[in-house]
Amino acid sequence: NATGSAITIRDATTVALGNTTAASGTVVLGVGQDITGAVTQNASTAINADTVTASTANSISLDSTTNTLTNLGTVTRGGALTVVDSAGGLTLTGSATTGTTTNAVSISTATGALSMGTNSITASGGTGTLSLTGVGVSQSTGTLTVGSTTTVNAGTGTIDLASATNDFTGAVTLNATGATVSVRDANNLTLAAPTLGANTGITAIAGGTLTLPAATNF
Repeated sequence: NATGSAITIRDATTVALGNTTAASGTVVLGVGQDITGAVTQNASTAINADTVTASTANSISLDSTTNTLTNLGTVTRGGALTVVDSAGGLTLTGSATTGTTTNAVSISTATGALSMGTNSITASGGTGTLSLTGVGVSQSTGTLTVGSTTTVNAGTGTIDLASATNDFTGAVTLNATGATVSVRDANNLTLAAPTLGANTGITAIAGGTLTLPAATNF
């Protein structure tokens, strides 16, 4: 367990986190990918931090359902990335585009919005799935690059993934009951069957071919 205004963990093989608290500061997991093994959390533990950043050479799984995170900073990884926040929403203040990015990314927050702002996420290659969850999921600019399927769960909120540089190779599933959902792809865009509210409007823009799901009424 660790508590401090800022916490840095580096020069390690595998890292299994206990309770980790830097409520007004930053938890830094690795510098220059000097954590060579997987980063995980022990059972029944939580991270309470203003910001988490990471630079590792392997996978990162911060999957405790009691984590309390305000910001997710820049992430360099060597494997799959999972980040779970339990409450209040989560803001990306950095991108997850460096290291080995041909793998899955899952980022979720409960009871608040997931805001990516101008930041980017890369989950390329055949196993590169992307899962985004929040009460509202949005980006302003930035690029989502996904090699396989994408699933966006926005609950009662809206979805705004309308950056002109997004590139979704696999099908995109949009689930939300808010006023609007929007998605844009610089190239071809395939939509899977969505789960939308009765009055949810949908906008889908493709730079190439737009493929809609069969037997779905929008």
